[in-house]
Amino acid sequence: MKLKVNGKEAYFTTSGREIDKDQPTIVFVHGSGLTHVTWVLQTRYFAFHGYNTIAVDLPGHGDSEGPPLKSIEEMADWVAELLNVLGIKKTSYVGHSQGCLVGLEFAHRHSDKLELLALINGSLSMKMNPELLQLAQNKNHKAVDLMMDWVHGPLGQVGGHPVPGLSHIGMGNQLVSSNNNGALGADFNACDQYENGEVAVSSINHPTLCIIGKHDRMTPKKVGLELASKIDKSQKVTAEPTVSSGLVYFPIYQPPVGTNKCNQGSAYICATDDECGTNKSQGLQTNASLDTTAGGDATSATIRGPDQCAFVNEGVLSELVMFGSNLYANVAGPSEDSSTLYILPALPGDVISNRGGWRDSSY
Repeated sequence: MKLKVNGKEAYFTTSGREIDKDQPTIVFVHGSGLTHVTWVLQTRYFAFHGYNTIAVDLPGHGDSEGPPLKSIEEMADWVAELLNVLGIKKTSYVGHSQGCLVGLEFAHRHSDKLELLALINGSLSMKMNPELLQLAQNKNHKAVDLMMDWVHGPLGQVGGHPVPGLSHIGMGNQLVSSNNNGALGADFNACDQYENGEVAVSSINHPTLCIIGKHDRMTPKKVGLELASKIDKSQKVTAEPTVSSGLVYFPIYQPPVGTNKCNQGSAYICATDDECGTNKSQGLQTNASLDTTAGGDATSATIRGPDQCAFVNEGVLSELVMFGSNLYANVAGPSEDSSTLYILPALPGDVISNRGGWRDSSY
């Protein structure tokens, strides 16, 4: 679908559905050098489940007229103007990578238009590797190759796409290459020059979901957790779920409240019996019980059946791994904290911590 925004032709897709003003709206904004195609699976799902979906091509990308915008602030204002042209007063916003910076600035500059915010692989700033930035500005295709390598984990390197026959790296390479040949350099420069993240994030008062990729080397896990910790209503960051004996277990991280840099935040484990893995952790109880067993060397927390959450410990419950008949959970916390390895039984019940376990304080 095309229309004029600021006098130039802009393209967005609604996944083949007409915009219904009585339905909630979600705007999807892609990352550096990409297009609306990034969101083809997500937008189609939401479009057929009661939402207006608007996946944009930023100026100079995909089918939107150029030139590319020069700053994150301009991109945020462009999204707001697109909504004005469409007559949409309120929207949820989903951004990926550079789209997260645009989301921060959109929330800051146009908070009256925002309902919910989702930031995927984001950070407060995105200073670029100087050599990568120069390659992109010189329109050298090696910049695309490096970007594709750094943003994909092991599965992405060997396929791992949910659509049979497609490759994450191959598809991403094709998307970036299809743009205005100056788009990637302009995007990288806009990210590199953006310095308003701290101010923008401090103004966010909307419910926010932060999703972080543990293998992303462009926006590492550490900077994603830093971003989440600074958003007052960013309640949790979810890691990859794991299925064990018919239950789906979710590692949940609830960032700390306040500015104490030593506060680790809280790790929870939530379980659901939904075969699709729907995360029912909206009911996360901050006062969930934590029972200490006799002897003091182990703690136990109880998951009271499906759709329940149990507090585990301070820190980030960053990974769940199946080994034999047990499900192990790694908690990253203070280096002096030795209670970092948790064993989850095959069925809901005690979550047991062991001293001297698997520990990672590098998050």
